[in-house]
Amino acid sequence: PKNISGDTWISSDYRKKFAVDSRVGYQHYFNSSQQTFKININPRFRFSDKFTLIYSFDYINSLNRNSFVSLLPRTVLFGIRNMESIENSIQGTYNFDTKQGIKLSFRNFWSAATFIEDKYSILQPNGQLSPATISPARDPNANFNIWNLDLSYSWQFAPGSEAILLYRNSIFNLDNESDLGYLQSLESLLQEPLRQNISLRIVYYIDYNNVRNIFKS
Repeated sequence: PKNISGDTWISSDYRKKFAVDSRVGYQHYFNSSQQTFKININPRFRFSDKFTLIYSFDYINSLNRNSFVSLLPRTVLFGIRNMESIENSIQGTYNFDTKQGIKLSFRNFWSAATFIEDKYSILQPNGQLSPATISPARDPNANFNIWNLDLSYSWQFAPGSEAILLYRNSIFNLDNESDLGYLQSLESLLQEPLRQNISLRIVYYIDYNNVRNIFKS
């Protein structure tokens, strides 16, 4: 549907030890009660020439949006949905020198979608929606939460050649508890089993011309 949106943002001087990026946006739909509000805050800290840390916070609140619910025999069911999401992430880098460094990447994303009862509709062949007299067979509400943390050490041991040691853990949860708030959902997420793995990747650059010269000699 037709809509109008606008946002405003600020970004401070990256040459300073502390800098911040921030953005606020709003979207309004005509002839509809649908609206969306967004906010993003990214403070960054440069503790030294070797150590940098960036934190990011994103919040989205979408109200009264027509969204897909389920695919029924010869019928596509839509519903009016309210959705709220929060994302927290941290990016950190520490360089020992020009060839060795440690990187940290953390992300937690939560999103809850709640459909309004008795506000379902059917998708028509012309793309329009008409009121439905049926309800979905399953609960369409969703509570989604995920946690990822990567910690890696990289070493450039030769020109074009690199070894990367990576530790990764992750947690995932998806259920219908859309009435839970962010902190309650996070508490439930931390009860889920933690997946962990360690990997080592080595990339070695071979100069074809050097190898050819060796065999020629």
